[in-house]
Amino acid sequence: MSVSLPAVLLAAGGSTRMGRPKQLLPYRGQPLVRHAAETLVAAGFRPIFVVIGSEADAVRAVLEGLPIVIVRNDHWQRGIGSSLRCGIERAAQEWPPVPGVLVALADQPGVTVDHLRGLRAAWKSDHIAASHYAGAPAVPAIFPAALFEDLLRLPNDAGAKSVLQRYADRTALVPLEKHDDIDQPSDYERLLADHEERR
Repeated sequence: MSVSLPAVLLAAGGSTRMGRPKQLLPYRGQPLVRHAAETLVAAGFRPIFVVIGSEADAVRAVLEGLPIVIVRNDHWQRGIGSSLRCGIERAAQEWPPVPGVLVALADQPGVTVDHLRGLRAAWKSDHIAASHYAGAPAVPAIFPAALFEDLLRLPNDAGAKSVLQRYADRTALVPLEKHDDIDQPSDYERLLADHEERR
């Protein structure tokens, strides 16, 4: 990658539907959040800002040793928009100014290094490169710096979906083959069962 491109990994949520911190759920011998962070590291994104909130100390501990920057959202209870804002604000402070940022989630173990590199290859400095699954654009996605203000203005309880919809005509889509969103216990059980079948 010729130009350094940062990533914001959102890992601050309270996992109310799961009933326990999904960032810390074991997957392939390590917590989901560490799996996600290591995938970003391997894909070459730098710097990587991991936004933490719920179970902050435990999440920080499982990320030890990785080349990442921890960003703590003390208002994580307000919703994903508040965590996205924390990450984008921190990325925007970089110097020299960053051309864009990848936004990713800690609960998408189907995201691979190859997929992230595909997003990077499809991205242009004035466009979005977004994952595509379930018939719609989604994160992980790379947003140009020109759209940081749009992300910063999102309501506390809203993710980046509305921004992706608003700029659909300026978005390159990269199919995401495995789109495991781990939101509730049945999702996690299905993930583990699928992993066992592949072993």
